[in-house]
Amino acid sequence: MKSNKGFTMVEILAVVVILGIVVLISTNLVLKQLSKSKKQAFITDVEQFIKSTNYDTLVKDKLDEYVVYSFPDNGIEILPKVNHSGFMIKDENDNIRIQIWNSSLEMCAVKSFSDKEVTIDESIKTEDDCKSFLPNVTSSEISVKSITGENVNYNLQASCYTLDSNNKITNFDTINCGTVLVIPNKINGENVAGIDDSFVTNASKDFTSFYLIGVKNITETPAQLLSANNNLKKIVISMLPNLETIKGYLGNNSSNLNTFYLTKCPKLTAMSSEVADLYGEFGILSAGNTNLENVVLEELPKLEVILSSLEKIPVKKINISNFDSLTIIKYAALSDLTGDTEVTVSNNPNLERITNGPFSNSQIKRMSIFNNPSLTILTDGAITGRSGAQDYIDELIMYNNPNLETIQNSLFQNYEFNTIKLYDMPKLKNIRYGAFQNIKADVVDFSGLELEVFDFSSFSGSSINTLILPPTITSFNYGDASNFNSIVKEKIEFGGSNKCSLINLFRTDNGNGTYTYKVDKNKLPDCP
Repeated sequence: MKSNKGFTMVEILAVVVILGIVVLISTNLVLKQLSKSKKQAFITDVEQFIKSTNYDTLVKDKLDEYVVYSFPDNGIEILPKVNHSGFMIKDENDNIRIQIWNSSLEMCAVKSFSDKEVTIDESIKTEDDCKSFLPNVTSSEISVKSITGENVNYNLQASCYTLDSNNKITNFDTINCGTVLVIPNKINGENVAGIDDSFVTNASKDFTSFYLIGVKNITETPAQLLSANNNLKKIVISMLPNLETIKGYLGNNSSNLNTFYLTKCPKLTAMSSEVADLYGEFGILSAGNTNLENVVLEELPKLEVILSSLEKIPVKKINISNFDSLTIIKYAALSDLTGDTEVTVSNNPNLERITNGPFSNSQIKRMSIFNNPSLTILTDGAITGRSGAQDYIDELIMYNNPNLETIQNSLFQNYEFNTIKLYDMPKLKNIRYGAFQNIKADVVDFSGLELEVFDFSSFSGSSINTLILPPTITSFNYGDASNFNSIVKEKIEFGGSNKCSLINLFRTDNGNGTYTYKVDKNKLPDCP
Protein backbone atom coordinates (compact mmCIF):
# COMPACT_ATOMS: atom_id res chain seq x y z
CA MET A 1 0.00 0.00 0.00
CA LYS A 2 1.38 3.44 -1.12
CA SER A 3 2.03 6.14 1.38
CA ASN A 4 0.62 9.61 0.57
CA LYS A 5 2.85 11.30 3.09
CA GLY A 6 4.39 14.68 1.81
CA PHE A 7 7.46 16.73 2.85
CA THR A 8 7.52 17.84 6.40
CA MET A 9 7.91 21.51 7.32
CA VAL A 10 11.42 20.81 8.60
CA GLU A 11 12.42 19.29 5.27
CA ILE A 12 11.02 22.23 3.32
CA LEU A 13 12.83 24.71 5.57
CA ALA A 14 16.05 22.76 5.14
CA VAL A 15 15.73 22.91 1.36
CA VAL A 16 15.00 26.66 1.49
CA VAL A 17 18.02 27.25 3.72
CA ILE A 18 20.26 25.19 1.43
CA LEU A 19 18.98 27.03 -1.64
CA GLY A 20 19.52 30.36 0.15
CA ILE A 21 23.08 29.41 0.98
CA VAL A 22 23.70 28.34 -2.60
CA VAL A 23 22.21 31.61 -3.91
CA LEU A 24 24.22 33.65 -1.39
CA ILE A 25 27.44 31.89 -2.28
CA SER A 26 26.67 32.21 -5.97
CA THR A 27 25.77 35.88 -5.61
CA ASN A 28 28.95 36.62 -3.66
CA LEU A 29 30.99 34.81 -6.27
CA VAL A 30 29.25 36.71 -9.04
CA LEU A 31 29.67 40.05 -7.24
CA LYS A 32 33.32 39.35 -6.53
CA GLN A 33 33.86 38.35 -10.13
CA LEU A 34 31.97 41.44 -11.30
CA SER A 35 34.01 43.64 -8.97
CA LYS A 36 37.19 41.99 -10.18
CA SER A 37 36.12 42.56 -13.78
CA LYS A 38 35.37 46.23 -13.10
CA LYS A 39 38.74 46.67 -11.39
CA GLN A 40 40.51 45.04 -14.29
CA ALA A 41 38.56 47.17 -16.77
CA PHE A 42 39.56 50.29 -14.82
CA ILE A 43 43.21 49.19 -14.81
CA THR A 44 43.03 48.49 -18.54
CA ASP A 45 41.56 51.95 -19.15
CA VAL A 46 44.37 53.60 -17.21
CA GLU A 47 47.03 51.53 -18.98
CA GLN A 48 45.53 52.48 -22.32
CA PHE A 49 45.41 56.10 -21.21
CA ILE A 50 49.13 56.02 -20.40
CA LYS A 51 49.91 54.63 -23.82
CA SER A 52 47.67 56.79 -25.96
CA THR A 53 46.97 60.13 -24.29
CA ASN A 54 47.87 63.31 -26.08
CA TYR A 55 49.57 64.96 -23.13
CA ASP A 56 49.10 68.43 -24.60
CA THR A 57 45.36 68.19 -23.92
CA LEU A 58 45.98 68.13 -20.17
CA VAL A 59 47.15 70.79 -17.74
CA LYS A 60 50.91 70.36 -17.77
CA ASP A 61 53.37 71.73 -15.20
CA LYS A 62 57.13 71.34 -15.44
CA LEU A 63 58.44 70.81 -11.94
CA ASP A 64 62.17 70.27 -11.99
CA GLU A 65 63.08 66.87 -13.51
CA TYR A 66 59.49 65.80 -13.97
CA VAL A 67 56.26 66.95 -15.55
CA VAL A 68 52.95 66.87 -13.67
CA TYR A 69 49.80 66.36 -15.72
CA SER A 70 46.73 67.45 -13.76
CA PHE A 71 43.37 65.91 -14.60
CA PRO A 72 40.20 67.99 -14.21
CA ASP A 73 37.85 67.30 -11.32
CA ASN A 74 34.94 66.74 -13.69
CA GLY A 75 36.60 63.80 -15.37
CA ILE A 76 38.92 62.73 -18.17
CA GLU A 77 36.88 62.46 -21.31
CA ILE A 78 39.18 59.97 -22.97
CA LEU A 79 38.56 57.42 -20.22
CA PRO A 80 35.22 55.77 -20.98
CA LYS A 81 31.91 55.54 -19.13
CA VAL A 82 32.80 57.12 -15.76
CA ASN A 83 34.49 60.23 -14.47
CA HIS A 84 38.08 60.06 -13.32
CA SER A 85 40.39 62.58 -11.69
CA GLY A 86 43.93 62.64 -10.41
CA PHE A 87 47.38 63.25 -11.84
CA MET A 88 50.23 61.72 -13.76
CA ILE A 89 53.95 62.47 -13.51
CA LYS A 90 56.49 61.71 -16.22
CA ASP A 91 60.22 61.96 -15.57
CA GLU A 92 63.00 62.77 -18.02
CA ASN A 93 63.30 59.10 -19.00
CA ASP A 94 59.57 58.87 -19.76
CA ASN A 95 58.89 56.76 -16.67
CA ILE A 96 55.34 57.24 -15.41
CA ARG A 97 53.87 57.71 -11.97
CA ILE A 98 50.08 57.90 -11.93
CA GLN A 99 47.18 58.14 -9.46
CA ILE A 100 43.63 58.19 -10.86
CA TRP A 101 40.36 58.08 -8.93
CA ASN A 102 37.34 56.27 -10.34
CA SER A 103 34.28 58.01 -8.86
CA SER A 104 31.93 55.20 -9.81
CA LEU A 105 33.95 52.38 -8.27
CA GLU A 106 35.46 54.61 -5.56
CA MET A 107 38.88 53.15 -6.29
CA CYS A 108 42.33 54.59 -6.84
CA ALA A 109 44.53 53.21 -9.63
CA VAL A 110 48.22 53.77 -8.95
CA LYS A 111 51.61 53.16 -10.48
CA SER A 112 54.94 54.41 -9.15
CA PHE A 113 57.95 55.16 -11.35
CA SER A 114 59.50 51.83 -10.39
CA ASP A 115 56.32 49.72 -10.81
CA LYS A 116 55.83 47.77 -14.00
CA GLU A 117 52.03 47.61 -13.80
CA VAL A 118 49.03 49.68 -12.71
CA THR A 119 47.29 48.33 -9.59
CA ILE A 120 44.35 49.27 -7.35
CA ASP A 121 45.49 50.63 -3.98
CA GLU A 122 42.88 49.32 -1.55
CA SER A 123 44.26 51.49 1.28
CA ILE A 124 43.23 54.70 -0.50
CA LYS A 125 39.56 55.26 0.32
CA THR A 126 38.85 58.85 -0.83
CA GLU A 127 39.30 61.00 -3.91
CA ASP A 128 41.33 63.56 -1.95
CA ASP A 129 43.80 60.94 -0.82
CA CYS A 130 44.05 59.50 -4.31
CA LYS A 131 44.89 62.94 -5.72
CA SER A 132 47.47 63.68 -3.00
CA PHE A 133 51.08 63.80 -4.08
CA LEU A 134 52.12 61.78 -1.02
CA PRO A 135 48.86 60.51 0.60
CA ASN A 136 50.08 58.66 3.68
CA VAL A 137 53.39 57.58 5.20
CA THR A 138 53.24 54.46 7.39
CA SER A 139 55.74 51.93 8.64
CA SER A 140 56.17 50.73 5.07
CA GLU A 141 59.00 52.37 3.16
CA ILE A 142 58.23 54.70 0.25
CA SER A 143 60.94 55.39 -2.30
CA VAL A 144 61.51 59.09 -2.90
CA LYS A 145 62.27 58.32 -6.52
CA SER A 146 58.82 56.80 -6.92
CA ILE A 147 57.34 60.06 -5.67
CA THR A 148 59.37 62.72 -7.46
CA GLY A 149 61.42 61.17 -10.21
CA GLU A 150 64.52 62.54 -8.51
CA ASN A 151 67.58 60.34 -8.94
CA VAL A 152 67.89 59.27 -5.31
CA ASN A 153 66.62 56.24 -3.44
CA TYR A 154 66.24 57.42 0.13
CA ASN A 155 63.29 55.76 1.84
CA LEU A 156 60.58 57.49 3.82
CA GLN A 157 58.48 55.95 6.59
CA ALA A 158 56.53 57.21 9.57
CA SER A 159 59.50 56.89 11.92
CA CYS A 160 61.37 59.49 9.85
CA TYR A 161 59.07 62.23 11.17
CA THR A 162 58.43 63.55 14.68
CA LEU A 163 54.96 64.96 15.29
CA ASP A 164 53.82 67.08 18.23
CA SER A 165 50.39 66.89 19.85
CA ASN A 166 49.01 69.25 17.20
CA ASN A 167 50.19 66.97 14.38
CA LYS A 168 52.87 69.43 13.31
CA ILE A 169 56.23 68.09 12.17
CA THR A 170 58.99 69.05 14.62
CA ASN A 171 61.89 66.97 13.30
CA PHE A 172 63.09 64.69 10.50
CA ASP A 173 65.64 61.90 10.81
CA THR A 174 68.20 62.64 8.09
CA ILE A 175 70.60 59.97 9.38
CA ASN A 176 68.27 57.05 8.64
CA CYS A 177 65.91 58.60 6.10
CA GLY A 178 68.16 60.65 3.80
CA THR A 179 68.44 64.34 3.00
CA VAL A 180 65.37 64.72 0.76
CA LEU A 181 62.54 66.17 2.86
CA VAL A 182 59.09 65.36 1.51
CA ILE A 183 56.11 66.51 3.59
CA PRO A 184 53.23 63.99 3.41
CA ASN A 185 49.50 64.61 3.77
CA LYS A 186 49.21 61.98 6.48
CA ILE A 187 51.51 60.07 8.79
CA ASN A 188 50.06 56.79 10.03
CA GLY A 189 46.64 58.04 8.96
CA GLU A 190 46.87 61.33 10.89
CA ASN A 191 46.53 64.55 8.90
CA VAL A 192 49.74 66.61 8.94
CA ALA A 193 48.78 70.08 10.21
CA GLY A 194 52.01 71.83 9.27
CA ILE A 195 55.67 72.30 10.16
CA ASP A 196 56.33 73.71 13.62
CA ASP A 197 58.74 76.61 14.12
CA SER A 198 60.87 74.32 16.29
CA PHE A 199 61.69 72.25 13.19
CA VAL A 200 64.29 74.86 12.22
CA THR A 201 66.31 74.26 15.39
CA ASN A 202 65.56 70.56 15.86
CA ALA A 203 66.34 69.24 12.38
CA SER A 204 69.85 68.88 10.98
CA LYS A 205 70.99 71.35 8.34
CA ASP A 206 71.97 68.93 5.60
CA PHE A 207 68.80 68.73 3.50
CA THR A 208 69.46 68.80 -0.23
CA SER A 209 65.85 68.97 -1.46
CA PHE A 210 62.56 70.13 0.02
CA TYR A 211 59.22 69.08 -1.46
CA LEU A 212 55.98 70.54 -0.14
CA ILE A 213 53.39 69.39 -2.65
CA GLY A 214 49.66 68.78 -2.33
CA VAL A 215 49.47 68.93 1.48
CA LYS A 216 45.93 70.05 2.36
CA ASN A 217 46.28 71.42 5.89
CA ILE A 218 49.42 73.57 5.72
CA THR A 219 48.65 77.31 5.99
CA GLU A 220 52.17 78.72 6.54
CA THR A 221 55.82 77.74 6.66
CA PRO A 222 58.19 78.29 9.62
CA ALA A 223 60.00 81.61 9.69
CA GLN A 224 63.49 80.33 8.84
CA LEU A 225 62.76 77.01 7.18
CA LEU A 226 64.06 78.20 3.82
CA SER A 227 67.07 80.21 4.95
CA ALA A 228 68.53 78.06 7.75
CA ASN A 229 70.04 75.42 5.49
CA ASN A 230 73.34 75.69 3.63
CA ASN A 231 72.91 72.59 1.49
CA LEU A 232 69.47 73.08 -0.08
CA LYS A 233 69.70 72.79 -3.83
CA LYS A 234 66.03 72.44 -4.64
CA ILE A 235 62.74 73.76 -3.26
CA VAL A 236 59.38 72.80 -4.75
CA ILE A 237 56.25 74.31 -3.18
CA SER A 238 53.14 73.48 -5.19
CA MET A 239 49.48 72.45 -5.15
CA LEU A 240 48.82 73.65 -1.59
CA PRO A 241 45.12 74.57 -1.35
CA ASN A 242 45.36 76.36 2.03
CA LEU A 243 48.86 77.90 2.12
CA GLU A 244 48.50 81.60 2.98
CA THR A 245 51.97 82.75 4.02
CA ILE A 246 55.57 81.86 3.34
CA LYS A 247 57.60 83.21 6.23
CA GLY A 248 61.25 84.06 5.96
CA TYR A 249 63.36 84.45 2.86
CA LEU A 250 66.13 82.73 0.93
CA GLY A 251 69.19 84.59 2.11
CA ASN A 252 72.92 84.10 1.76
CA ASN A 253 72.71 80.77 3.59
CA SER A 254 70.98 79.33 0.52
CA SER A 255 73.90 79.97 -1.80
CA ASN A 256 73.75 76.41 -3.21
CA LEU A 257 70.11 76.65 -4.23
CA ASN A 258 69.60 75.80 -7.89
CA THR A 259 65.82 75.38 -8.26
CA PHE A 260 62.89 77.23 -6.73
CA TYR A 261 59.28 76.44 -7.76
CA LEU A 262 56.27 78.15 -6.24
CA THR A 263 53.06 77.27 -8.08
CA LYS A 264 49.36 76.54 -7.60
CA CYS A 265 48.80 77.99 -4.15
CA PRO A 266 45.34 79.61 -4.48
CA LYS A 267 45.31 81.29 -1.03
CA LEU A 268 48.91 82.56 -0.86
CA THR A 269 48.87 86.30 -0.13
CA ALA A 270 52.24 86.97 1.54
CA MET A 271 55.66 86.21 0.12
CA SER A 272 57.77 88.27 2.50
CA SER A 273 60.26 88.11 5.35
CA GLU A 274 57.93 90.38 7.31
CA VAL A 275 54.75 88.36 7.49
CA ALA A 276 52.56 91.31 8.42
CA ASP A 277 54.10 93.56 5.78
CA LEU A 278 53.83 92.40 2.21
CA TYR A 279 55.61 95.56 1.18
CA GLY A 280 58.58 94.95 3.47
CA GLU A 281 62.20 95.39 2.46
CA PHE A 282 62.75 91.82 1.30
CA GLY A 283 60.65 89.14 -0.28
CA ILE A 284 61.33 85.42 -0.07
CA LEU A 285 63.83 85.67 -2.91
CA SER A 286 66.83 87.68 -1.79
CA ALA A 287 70.44 88.31 -2.69
CA GLY A 288 73.12 85.66 -2.39
CA ASN A 289 71.57 82.73 -4.30
CA THR A 290 74.54 82.56 -6.63
CA ASN A 291 73.66 79.17 -8.18
CA LEU A 292 69.92 79.69 -8.65
CA GLU A 293 69.06 78.85 -12.25
CA ASN A 294 65.41 77.80 -12.25
CA VAL A 295 62.66 80.02 -10.83
CA VAL A 296 58.98 79.45 -11.62
CA LEU A 297 56.19 81.50 -10.03
CA GLU A 298 52.80 80.50 -11.44
CA GLU A 299 49.11 80.35 -10.55
CA LEU A 300 49.20 82.33 -7.32
CA PRO A 301 45.83 84.05 -7.73
CA LYS A 302 45.78 85.94 -4.38
CA LEU A 303 49.30 87.37 -4.61
CA GLU A 304 49.02 91.10 -5.28
CA VAL A 305 52.61 92.35 -5.37
CA ILE A 306 55.94 90.87 -6.37
CA LEU A 307 58.54 92.77 -4.40
CA SER A 308 61.90 91.28 -3.59
CA SER A 309 65.65 91.58 -3.97
CA LEU A 310 66.77 88.80 -6.26
CA GLU A 311 70.19 90.05 -7.26
CA LYS A 312 73.22 88.90 -9.21
CA ILE A 313 72.16 85.33 -9.82
CA PRO A 314 72.46 83.16 -12.95
CA VAL A 315 68.77 82.29 -13.10
CA LYS A 316 67.77 80.84 -16.47
CA LYS A 317 64.01 81.23 -16.41
CA ILE A 318 61.49 83.42 -14.60
CA ASN A 319 57.82 82.89 -15.33
CA ILE A 320 55.28 85.24 -13.76
CA SER A 321 51.99 83.92 -15.10
CA ASN A 322 48.37 83.37 -14.07
CA PHE A 323 48.48 85.62 -10.98
CA ASP A 324 44.82 86.60 -10.75
CA SER A 325 45.34 89.32 -8.10
CA LEU A 326 48.76 90.64 -9.09
CA THR A 327 48.52 94.40 -9.68
CA ILE A 328 52.13 95.55 -9.66
CA ILE A 329 55.67 94.34 -10.24
CA LYS A 330 57.93 96.87 -8.63
CA TYR A 331 61.22 97.94 -7.13
CA ALA A 332 64.12 95.47 -7.42
CA ALA A 333 61.79 92.48 -7.80
CA LEU A 334 64.19 90.64 -10.11
CA SER A 335 67.25 92.77 -10.79
CA ASP A 336 70.92 92.28 -11.67
CA LEU A 337 70.27 88.89 -13.28
CA THR A 338 73.38 87.32 -14.77
CA GLY A 339 72.24 84.09 -16.40
CA ASP A 340 70.90 85.03 -19.85
CA THR A 341 67.47 84.78 -18.27
CA GLU A 342 64.21 84.10 -20.09
CA VAL A 343 61.56 86.33 -18.49
CA THR A 344 57.83 85.83 -19.14
CA VAL A 345 55.09 88.06 -17.74
CA SER A 346 51.78 86.78 -19.06
CA ASN A 347 48.10 86.03 -18.37
CA ASN A 348 47.86 88.21 -15.28
CA PRO A 349 44.35 89.69 -15.58
CA ASN A 350 44.79 92.52 -13.02
CA LEU A 351 48.42 93.51 -13.54
CA GLU A 352 48.33 97.29 -14.00
CA ARG A 353 51.92 98.48 -13.75
CA ILE A 354 55.53 97.46 -14.09
CA THR A 355 57.56 100.15 -12.36
CA ASN A 356 60.72 101.25 -10.56
CA GLY A 357 63.30 98.89 -11.96
CA PRO A 358 62.15 95.33 -11.19
CA PHE A 359 64.31 93.91 -14.01
CA SER A 360 67.08 96.52 -14.06
CA ASN A 361 70.76 95.89 -14.74
CA SER A 362 70.17 92.39 -16.03
CA GLN A 363 71.36 90.12 -18.81
CA ILE A 364 68.15 88.82 -20.39
CA LYS A 365 67.97 86.44 -23.33
CA ARG A 366 64.28 87.00 -24.00
CA MET A 367 61.66 89.12 -22.29
CA SER A 368 58.03 88.42 -23.23
CA ILE A 369 55.17 90.55 -21.88
CA PHE A 370 51.79 89.47 -23.24
CA ASN A 371 48.13 88.75 -22.44
CA ASN A 372 47.92 91.18 -19.52
CA PRO A 373 44.55 92.88 -20.18
CA SER A 374 44.77 95.45 -17.34
CA LEU A 375 48.32 96.61 -18.02
CA THR A 376 48.05 100.30 -18.92
CA ILE A 377 51.49 101.73 -18.29
CA LEU A 378 55.16 100.87 -18.14
CA THR A 379 56.60 103.63 -16.00
CA ASP A 380 59.96 105.32 -15.87
CA GLY A 381 62.94 103.21 -14.96
CA ALA A 382 60.98 99.94 -14.99
CA ILE A 383 63.64 98.11 -16.98
CA THR A 384 66.88 100.10 -17.06
CA GLY A 385 70.42 99.11 -17.85
CA ARG A 386 73.48 100.71 -16.33
CA SER A 387 74.96 103.63 -18.20
CA GLY A 388 78.19 102.55 -19.87
CA ALA A 389 77.70 98.88 -19.01
CA GLN A 390 77.03 95.98 -21.39
CA ASP A 391 73.58 95.07 -20.08
CA TYR A 392 71.42 93.51 -22.75
CA ILE A 393 68.00 92.14 -23.58
CA ASP A 394 68.59 89.98 -26.61
CA GLU A 395 64.91 89.90 -27.60
CA LEU A 396 62.07 92.07 -26.26
CA ILE A 397 58.58 90.95 -27.33
CA MET A 398 55.40 92.71 -26.19
CA TYR A 399 51.96 91.90 -27.60
CA ASN A 400 48.27 91.48 -26.81
CA ASN A 401 48.25 93.89 -23.88
CA PRO A 402 45.07 95.50 -25.22
CA ASN A 403 44.88 98.42 -22.77
CA LEU A 404 48.51 99.46 -22.68
CA GLU A 405 48.45 103.17 -23.45
CA THR A 406 51.84 104.56 -22.48
CA ILE A 407 55.47 103.62 -22.46
CA GLN A 408 57.03 106.24 -20.21
CA ASN A 409 60.29 108.09 -20.62
CA SER A 410 63.49 106.40 -19.42
CA LEU A 411 61.89 102.98 -19.55
CA PHE A 412 64.18 100.77 -21.65
CA GLN A 413 67.42 102.72 -21.55
CA ASN A 414 71.12 101.88 -21.71
CA TYR A 415 70.47 98.37 -23.08
CA GLU A 416 71.71 96.51 -26.11
CA PHE A 417 69.01 94.66 -28.09
CA ASN A 418 69.06 92.29 -31.00
CA THR A 419 65.29 92.62 -31.62
CA ILE A 420 62.52 94.80 -30.23
CA LYS A 421 59.05 93.84 -31.44
CA LEU A 422 55.79 95.43 -30.25
CA TYR A 423 52.44 94.55 -31.79
CA ASP A 424 48.72 93.99 -31.22
CA MET A 425 48.33 96.80 -28.68
CA PRO A 426 45.73 99.12 -30.26
CA LYS A 427 45.69 101.71 -27.46
CA LEU A 428 49.43 102.28 -27.42
CA LYS A 429 49.63 105.77 -28.92
CA ASN A 430 52.24 107.33 -26.68
CA ILE A 431 55.88 106.31 -26.59
CA ARG A 432 57.36 109.07 -24.48
CA TYR A 433 60.54 111.09 -24.82
CA GLY A 434 63.59 108.98 -24.05
CA ALA A 435 61.59 105.75 -23.57
CA PHE A 436 64.32 103.87 -25.47
CA GLN A 437 67.11 106.27 -24.68
CA ASN A 438 70.76 105.40 -25.38
CA ILE A 439 70.09 101.91 -26.65
CA LYS A 440 71.65 99.87 -29.42
CA ALA A 441 69.42 97.61 -31.51
CA ASP A 442 69.68 95.62 -34.70
CA VAL A 443 65.92 95.62 -35.43
CA VAL A 444 63.12 97.70 -33.90
CA ASP A 445 59.79 96.49 -35.28
CA PHE A 446 56.68 98.56 -34.49
CA SER A 447 54.81 97.50 -37.64
CA GLY A 448 52.06 95.81 -35.60
CA LEU A 449 51.12 98.99 -33.71
CA GLU A 450 48.66 101.69 -34.81
CA LEU A 451 50.82 104.77 -34.32
CA GLU A 452 50.09 107.86 -36.42
CA VAL A 453 52.82 110.15 -35.13
CA PHE A 454 56.27 108.85 -34.37
CA ASP A 455 58.48 110.84 -32.03
CA PHE A 456 62.13 110.01 -32.58
CA SER A 457 63.01 111.72 -29.34
CA SER A 458 61.91 108.46 -27.71
CA PHE A 459 65.14 107.02 -29.15
CA SER A 460 67.43 109.92 -28.29
CA GLY A 461 71.08 108.93 -28.20
CA SER A 462 70.33 105.51 -29.68
CA SER A 463 71.70 103.52 -32.59
CA ILE A 464 69.31 101.34 -34.65
CA ASN A 465 70.21 99.40 -37.78
CA THR A 466 66.66 98.74 -39.06
CA LEU A 467 63.52 100.55 -37.93
CA ILE A 468 60.17 99.13 -39.06
CA LEU A 469 57.22 101.47 -38.53
CA PRO A 470 53.49 100.79 -38.96
CA PRO A 471 51.81 101.84 -42.21
CA THR A 472 49.54 104.12 -40.13
CA ILE A 473 52.39 106.63 -39.57
CA THR A 474 51.61 110.03 -41.13
CA SER A 475 54.28 112.23 -39.55
CA PHE A 476 57.51 112.34 -37.62
CA ASN A 477 58.29 114.60 -34.71
CA TYR A 478 61.92 115.44 -34.16
CA GLY A 479 63.95 118.62 -33.84
CA ASP A 480 67.11 117.84 -35.75
CA ALA A 481 67.35 115.82 -38.96
CA SER A 482 71.04 115.14 -38.55
CA ASN A 483 70.42 113.58 -35.17
CA PHE A 484 67.70 111.41 -36.68
CA ASN A 485 70.08 110.23 -39.38
CA SER A 486 72.52 109.24 -36.66
CA ILE A 487 69.85 107.07 -34.98
CA VAL A 488 68.82 104.85 -37.93
CA LYS A 489 72.00 103.46 -39.45
CA GLU A 490 70.77 101.36 -42.35
CA LYS A 491 67.10 101.61 -43.29
CA ILE A 492 63.57 102.45 -42.27
CA GLU A 493 60.63 100.33 -43.39
CA PHE A 494 56.90 101.03 -43.33
CA GLY A 495 54.71 98.04 -42.65
CA GLY A 496 57.39 95.66 -43.85
CA SER A 497 58.15 97.38 -47.17
CA ASN A 498 61.85 97.33 -47.94
CA LYS A 499 62.37 101.09 -48.27
CA CYS A 500 65.19 103.36 -47.19
CA SER A 501 64.60 106.73 -45.59
CA LEU A 502 66.23 109.95 -46.66
CA ILE A 503 64.68 111.92 -43.88
CA ASN A 504 65.69 115.31 -45.22
CA LEU A 505 63.27 114.77 -48.12
CA PHE A 506 60.42 115.23 -45.65
CA ARG A 507 61.74 118.12 -43.58
CA THR A 508 59.61 121.22 -43.18
CA ASP A 509 61.08 124.22 -41.38
CA ASN A 510 58.62 125.44 -38.77
CA GLY A 511 60.38 128.82 -38.55
CA ASN A 512 61.03 128.59 -34.81
CA GLY A 513 64.11 126.42 -34.84
CA THR A 514 62.17 123.17 -35.08
CA TYR A 515 61.25 120.92 -37.97
CA THR A 516 58.32 118.69 -38.85
CA TYR A 517 58.80 115.59 -40.94
CA LYS A 518 55.83 114.60 -43.08
CA VAL A 519 55.92 111.09 -44.46
CA ASP A 520 55.31 110.46 -48.13
CA LYS A 521 55.93 106.76 -48.28
CA ASN A 522 55.67 106.76 -52.07
CA LYS A 523 58.82 108.87 -52.26
CA LEU A 524 60.95 106.49 -50.27
CA PRO A 525 63.64 104.96 -52.48
CA ASP A 526 64.41 101.26 -52.50
CA CYS A 527 67.37 100.26 -50.36
CA PRO A 528 70.58 99.55 -52.26
